[in-house]
Amino acid sequence: MEIKNDFHIELPEDVKTIIGKLEEGGYEAYAVGGCVRDSLLSRIPGDWDITTSARPEEIKARFRRTVDTGIEHGTVSVLMGSRSYEVTTYRIDGEYADLRHPKEVQFTTSLEEDLKRRDFTINAMAYNERTGLVDLFDGRGDLERHLVRCVGDPDERFDEDALRILRAVRFAAQLDFDIEKGTRDAISGHAANLAAVSKERILTEVTKLICSAHIEKTEDLQILGLAPYIAECFTAIDPGHIAELKAWAATEEAQEDRIFAAEASAWSRPVHADDAEEDEAAKDDNTPETSGTKPEADGDAPKGIEGVPMNNVFALFGLPAPAASGTKQETKSDKAADEMMAAYDLTSPVSTDRRYIRYAFLLQGLDRKTAQDLLRSLKADNVTVKQGSLLADMSMKPLPADRYGLKKILAAMKPELFRDLLFIKLASRGTGMYRQACESEDIRKVISTFEDIMETGEPVYINDLVLTGSDLISLGAAEGPEIGEILNRMLDAVQKDPQINTIMYLISNFYKINKK
Repeated sequence: MEIKNDFHIELPEDVKTIIGKLEEGGYEAYAVGGCVRDSLLSRIPGDWDITTSARPEEIKARFRRTVDTGIEHGTVSVLMGSRSYEVTTYRIDGEYADLRHPKEVQFTTSLEEDLKRRDFTINAMAYNERTGLVDLFDGRGDLERHLVRCVGDPDERFDEDALRILRAVRFAAQLDFDIEKGTRDAISGHAANLAAVSKERILTEVTKLICSAHIEKTEDLQILGLAPYIAECFTAIDPGHIAELKAWAATEEAQEDRIFAAEASAWSRPVHADDAEEDEAAKDDNTPETSGTKPEADGDAPKGIEGVPMNNVFALFGLPAPAASGTKQETKSDKAADEMMAAYDLTSPVSTDRRYIRYAFLLQGLDRKTAQDLLRSLKADNVTVKQGSLLADMSMKPLPADRYGLKKILAAMKPELFRDLLFIKLASRGTGMYRQACESEDIRKVISTFEDIMETGEPVYINDLVLTGSDLISLGAAEGPEIGEILNRMLDAVQKDPQINTIMYLISNFYKINKK
């Protein structure tokens, strides 16, 4: 057994406690797998898994709070405070019948047998403070060589569990490693095995890959012959464009673009008051009553007609004063801003919560329907399907730089999603695909115009109008489609000229429109 004691891993106190209690009972116990790998790479492990010679019932006897997570495969979750830790008995996997799961497992007291069944050498190391690092397959050496290599015979590993094929590519992307030649050849030879893997598991691996700092490694999915087994349309993705995106992201000009984007938005997101919790403590009599109307100097309330306050104008027509529909600013912290900007920076990893943005980059060049079909075939959630396909499609269509034209497009989207679109375009502008599709577009100018519209609170949406459908009905309009038509006409007018978004002007216009 290869044991190395030339370094120390700082185990969390909970992990020390679990290992210590098992050792007190006469059993072996080690931290194992990804947590050891990440510790050797000076990364913070997301989870700490423990392997032990104790049988499941013996594990449960040593701890007060446990859950039978996968007890048939030897896994018990030990609860420590608010966290849980998977503790699994050393085991030997039996025959794999479905290219995913062993028919049966056999418990063993041999750590070596347990480590031999694992996927890659970098995941087949164990550690405890008493013994040190147990590294039977030179996983530490492969970390130093930046290699993903199978434990033992790669053909056997991929015939046991086909998901390992995608995991190899994903680890190479997350760690910026190469795939060892023997392992790489075996992946190509066993590509068809992916047909046995559920689309949900494939989606999880592809998502982790594209949310890494090396989205360009999606090229391996095509080079190694995996794309047809991921999704029918996956072969239509242009790997050359993805490589261009990544190369552009690393340039000084792209870095300047990201600084420009962060400064332009200042990470203040406009939120309609009727969509957010009202902050009563911040309210006073000087709160603006309409969207697109700035408060007067010195805190005076906005005026209606001939100096009459807007609330009183409503009263003249027998209408209740509307709730404020203007915008209020929610300033995000610097950390949140950095995390959000990372989604557009293809040199940085990003949380999978922002996966729809990375899918938008990946699917650029596909029409919206093809992108939707691809994502649906992978069982992606509705948000990823709708937003990822929309952003991919629209990011390769030029936007108008004039305020009115921009508002007409913005009116069909939430401001947050529109900002995503603009920043995706900005991050793509150095590629040949973007230059060909959006040659006439000045994306920096478009971003500045959009941010100014948001900052000034100009009316964009129906609920930015000072009049509502209920107000129109109170004034005598018949209920039905006509109400929507009138509101849309009003909105079009105030999008062109925000100054006319006043009660008297719109009411007067309403009667003119109504008489047509």
